[in-house]
Amino acid sequence: MNSYRQDEWAASPVQPSTIREPYLMGTGVVTGEDTDTRPLAPPHAHPDAMLAWCYRGTVWVQLQDAMWRLAPGQGIWIPAGTPHTARHERDSTGCYTYISDASLLSPIDDIVQVLVPRAVQEMLLHLGVNR
Repeated sequence: MNSYRQDEWAASPVQPSTIREPYLMGTGVVTGEDTDTRPLAPPHAHPDAMLAWCYRGTVWVQLQDAMWRLAPGQGIWIPAGTPHTARHERDSTGCYTYISDASLLSPIDDIVQVLVPRAVQEMLLHLGVNR
């Protein structure tokens, strides 16, 4: 299940925040064509909490000790600083919404599976960071 070694997870770099003023959150969009079924990047983390969610197809989110298969409308909250990677199947679209802990009533402390209704997806896409 885990194709990365323990030392690769332990050395996971923290990427810079993608949230830009005056916004409280931002969403990145990645398609299967962007990754060609290989992981997006080696294990890494973000300084902000992240909602990883699937818009189309199948997206796999890998944590050190777990693998999540996301279908359209499914997502998982990942706490800030949590190492992860992802893989997108062909013809899929995965989205990653980043929210700073300062913008939340309480920080995201646990990995939690959630549903992301279509109306919420469209609102999150409107806040895209890779335009």
